[in-house]
Amino acid sequence: MKISGRFFSVVAVLGLLVDSMPATAEDFKEQDRPEKLTLGVMTGMGIVDGMGGLGLYTVDGFRIVDHGFVNEISNQVFAELGLGTQFFGDGIVSSVMYSAHFRWDFHRDSEWTYFALGGLSGASAEVRAGKDDDSRTRWNLAPRFGIGLFRTINESIRIRAEISHDLLVGGVSFAW
Repeated sequence: MKISGRFFSVVAVLGLLVDSMPATAEDFKEQDRPEKLTLGVMTGMGIVDGMGGLGLYTVDGFRIVDHGFVNEISNQVFAELGLGTQFFGDGIVSSVMYSAHFRWDFHRDSEWTYFALGGLSGASAEVRAGKDDDSRTRWNLAPRFGIGLFRTINESIRIRAEISHDLLVGGVSFAW
């Protein structure tokens, strides 16, 4: 499945969701969250060579900056490592995705946290060379940038959604 206008439609819906939440004078003034470690499990669409496939992805985060780089608002920085797998149709049989990036959280209030990602990601994909079932493994590494949000369920469980050049995923995140 080639990436088309669907990708941009999802981005537009995410933007409308964020825009529809009423703003208050105290937004982004919450206390920083107490967790030092996070573990996320997500599923959705992974993208390799412009083809989308079903992906399963885990991401582990460790807080490296207690109170981020902007003193006036509630923000924190995490280093994250991600690993996952994807399943495709024709052309690419399967793929293993990997990522090392930073996540910069902006805590809007006790329920919503927005974040930005930046780092490196890549994939090892088994690619079919032709109809005779010959295949080869291809590796790539690229910069990774993305955005996302958390919706807090309780102190240790949050719903996570994320979009980047190589992933469109949602799932759950656990905090310690």
